Amino acid sequence: MPSAWFNRSSQRRSFDVTEKYLPFYKDAGSSLVDYLHRAADELAAADLFTANVKKPKPIWKNKEKLGRVEVDHGLDVEKNVDAMLTEMHGYDVPGYGELAELLQARLKVTREPTWKAVNVVRSIGYMNTIGNAMSALTQLGDLGVSVVTQGLRPTLRAVFGAKKVDLAELGIRTALDADLANVGALNRSLNGALKWSGFAAIDKFGKNTVINAALRRNQALARKNPKKFAEKWRTTFGDEIDQVRADLVADDLSENVRLMLFNELSDVQPISLSEMPAAYLNNPNMRIFYMLKTFALKQLDLLRKRGVDQIAKGNYAQGGKFIASYITVFGGMGATVTEIKHGLTGRGFNVQDIPDNYVDTLMGIFLMNRYMGQDIQKGNIVDAAANVVVPPLDWVNAVAQDVAAAVKTASEGGRFDEVPWKTGREIPMIGPWWGQLLDSTMGQHNVRDRLSEDSAARRESAGARLVRDITK
Repeated sequence: MPSAWFNRSSQRRSFDVTEKYLPFYKDAGSSLVDYLHRAADELAAADLFTANVKKPKPIWKNKEKLGRVEVDHGLDVEKNVDAMLTEMHGYDVPGYGELAELLQARLKVTREPTWKAVNVVRSIGYMNTIGNAMSALTQLGDLGVSVVTQGLRPTLRAVFGAKKVDLAELGIRTALDADLANVGALNRSLNGALKWSGFAAIDKFGKNTVINAALRRNQALARKNPKKFAEKWRTTFGDEIDQVRADLVADDLSENVRLMLFNELSDVQPISLSEMPAAYLNNPNMRIFYMLKTFALKQLDLLRKRGVDQIAKGNYAQGGKFIASYITVFGGMGATVTEIKHGLTGRGFNVQDIPDNYVDTLMGIFLMNRYMGQDIQKGNIVDAAANVVVPPLDWVNAVAQDVAAAVKTASEGGRFDEVPWKTGREIPMIGPWWGQLLDSTMGQHNVRDRLSEDSAARRESAGARLVRDITK
């Protein structure tokens, strides 16, 4: 199977692969896994198309003769989507074109390979940004979303009570978000870093909390207010709504109940590619720019749907209450967790700094921080934009700076043990602890005071620093 290093136009057209060309092809194990994933996607897409048309026969692309082999290029997504929507709604339905484009983007996503080099950069970037215990602790702040959307009592019962449902029962193979679960290259190394750092376990704990809280909340609603329950879910389940309610009351984890919980989780976290923006789906090699941003984008979507849109419909109390609850609970939990992390990494736990962390948490939802406003006021538009757009590249900066420092030290006859090496800080899992140890050995015991001397630089993204260094 040709590697994703090449685009379609440059792939080999011969099926006689000699040993000389093996480095350009995936190994048998990887090829088999890819084939199974694609086969599952094709079957699921075919089921979607045939379930919504009167003549259940999906449209396939024409086969192509390559050498001695006849190649089947799979489903014709465009024609199938067009046929399905036309039969279901017709061309004159408002938003037909946009809906068709979104469906095509989602169903074609697994057929468009990402360059291997891009996947390598993404994997390394994820390993050294979230593959450590401090990033794992950050996930605890996300429990605030469960409190806001499902309520405090259901969330507490989900955290401390018996677990009624697990992610695996919803068909979710991994607790990771869709972008993390589709990095391709170095996937095993990334999964190992996220597992042993505790990130994957805490992330799964947070997602399980959401679905168990949602189950308890919907069960209570089904028992106490059937009319309101039906209003909430009738669009999703149609004529089956009464059976769904009966399943919830009977504590039966039916297929429809599992679908309900999947939808509840999808509303607050990007657990599937269906939650990704169209630009992400249509441009595989541009997904690197969405690194560490998909959760924030999902939160913005949540605020829009349950807050801004409700206010626009005239439901001022409902929309305003949600926005107020969100910024209070989510911001407060995120700020507290951040200060706990500061204490664990030797910066000290200072209650008076929680308000600053609160602002940082809320600004993070908008892919910003407090100091970007200062950059804009000073006219540093490039730095501010780079903070939002450029992916996290701290490890690139660290390696480059260490090489420069080593060359300078060698040319000047200096001592290498006095060089403030930075690459160690970017090592997955142990980076933060290595940095703390290095600071101590170099006499920089009060790390927090040192960092506060230039707090703007401390919060500046690696991307902005890289752009600035290059343009100097």
